[in-house]
Amino acid sequence: MRTYILLSLALVAFVAVVQAKAEPERCKCLIMRKLGEIRDFFRSDPLGQKLAALGRDLTAICQKLQLKVHEVLKKYVKDLLEEEDDDSK
Repeated sequence: MRTYILLSLALVAFVAVVQAKAEPERCKCLIMRKLGEIRDFFRSDPLGQKLAALGRDLTAICQKLQLKVHEVLKKYVKDLLEEEDDDSK
């Protein structure tokens, strides 16, 4: 029984390897087609355009938030360093 399972697994692996070697061009074309469909969705579909605009707005908000956090951390570290200097005197 174990021998049959081992042989069937070996056969499945062999078929998978042979099929993978034979189909890279087809997979490449399929992937390129799907990427083109996604690009067209964001360029021409009204919902896709709204999603793209939301993405741009979200990116701008995240950049502003990052700057604010950076400013607050900079001030916090500066205050800590000043406290350390005051304590050492």
